[in-house]
Amino acid sequence: MVQMVGMELMEVKEFKVYMELMEQIAAEGSRVAAKLGIRLPYTNPMQQITAVVRATALNYSSMFQDLQRGAPTEIDQINGAITQLGVQNEIPTPYNQSMIALVKSRVSLNTSR
Repeated sequence: MVQMVGMELMEVKEFKVYMELMEQIAAEGSRVAAKLGIRLPYTNPMQQITAVVRATALNYSSMFQDLQRGAPTEIDQINGAITQLGVQNEIPTPYNQSMIALVKSRVSLNTSR
C-alpha cells in the first residue's frame, strides 16, 4: 500500500486510513495462512505492521522504489500469491486484489510515458 502514496513509512503511520488499509491487506493474508495451516510468527497483524513501520520509519518501501526506477515489482509474488491462494481456498481477498490492480495500473502508466 505504501508504494502507491510515495511517503516514508514514518509519514504513513500518521494517516489512519493508510494504516487501516494495511491492516485489512495483512488480515486477508493472515486468514489465508491460517486456512493453509501456516503459522505466522505473530498473532496480531496490526501490531506487526506497526512494529515494521516504526523500525523502518525513514525508509521507502522496496515496491515504491521499484516503481520509481521502472523495475519489476513483487506485487504478483506477494499480494498475487495471497489472492491466488484465497481463490483456491474460497477466502475473499478484495483488499489484496485492489492493491494488485492499483500497482499494475501504476506500472502501466509508468511504461506508457
